[in-house]
Amino acid sequence: MFTKLFGTDRKNIKENCIILPSNDRSLFSPPGASVTRGMLFDVCLTRAAALISPKSRWLAGDCVLLLEDTVCRNIFLFGSCAGLQADIAEKGVISSSVNLESFTNLMNFSQSFYSKVLPDEETTRRLKEYASLKSLRCATVSSLVLESIMAGELRTAGVECLDMESSMVFTAAKKTGKKAAALMYVSDLPGEINFYDSFPRGVSSRIKNSRRELARTLREFLKSELP
Repeated sequence: MFTKLFGTDRKNIKENCIILPSNDRSLFSPPGASVTRGMLFDVCLTRAAALISPKSRWLAGDCVLLLEDTVCRNIFLFGSCAGLQADIAEKGVISSSVNLESFTNLMNFSQSFYSKVLPDEETTRRLKEYASLKSLRCATVSSLVLESIMAGELRTAGVECLDMESSMVFTAAKKTGKKAAALMYVSDLPGEINFYDSFPRGVSSRIKNSRRELARTLREFLKSELP
């Protein structure tokens, strides 16, 4: 099953795995790097890490569960998030993620309702110290439309950014005995600079620079801290 889903044998997986969108893969792989394509995941193997791109963001949790019986020890979630109390192009490491993965739960959100999921404490601390990254309080949500509709309530509850994967990755990592951390860059501001907007050139450049800088931070961290 593993080979069918990932396009490669489980024995090829590295100790360090980066879960990331396919359009961010080139930030970590050399030009022309080989990519194997499975039913659910694409995999690119580099010297430092296995780069795993789910066909859907909602498969990130499944990805971690399926890595249980591999040599993978450290999982890094890399990608974009929506800013609520974080500015466009801001980058940081996720310190906690509110579980709002259910569409119904998000529709019925109240401050007394949600649960909070944490990343691996040691890995997150080392990343913060290594690159002086900001901590971001995140919520994992199940709807791009509700990001804007519920932005006020989520902001009042102390949520700084929104994504679609981190709480699932953190929960699955704890279940499988892996260490997980998440690095995010802010690519839109719900209700202000929306994901479907055509960004002004200056905004687009800031996001691209932030994305490249954050990827460089993770590459250097893997090289110097997790050889």
